[in-house]
Amino acid sequence: SRGPHREILIFQIRPVFKDTVVYLTGGFRTAPAMVKAVADRITDGIGLGRPITAEPDLPAKILRGECMSAPDTKLDQDDFVITLIASLTQMWQMGRRPCADLKNVCDDIADLSHPKEVENFIKKADQFFTEATKAIKKKQPINCVMEYENIVA
Repeated sequence: SRGPHREILIFQIRPVFKDTVVYLTGGFRTAPAMVKAVADRITDGIGLGRPITAEPDLPAKILRGECMSAPDTKLDQDDFVITLIASLTQMWQMGRRPCADLKNVCDDIADLSHPKEVENFIKKADQFFTEATKAIKKKQPINCVMEYENIVA
């Protein structure tokens, strides 16, 4: 979970691991928060998960000073299932074309910071969940990746 409880937990855990290199993954979205966590010796490094499924070159952009945060996704970040499905979908989208065929590594990846894309994505995810639930009840195998076509270019 995010918020003050998570921060308290991190402060309590860090002293226990004096001789361990600690990396934190989860919850970081802005470069200033990442820098502060390292500068305050809360962590030795930051891992990025879901933000880089939307923007695989995000770490390079942050290090070059081209951006200061992950895309502002309009999905509910506290809804684990929808954000997991979004990340899996975005990774599937990345794998459809060779990188050499792209002008930008973010080409073909759903931009879930765009409200219309999110609205459509949630509608398709609801359909996906309904079909998956039916298959599970029939004890049929399911495809765990939602094959999604973007509506916003």
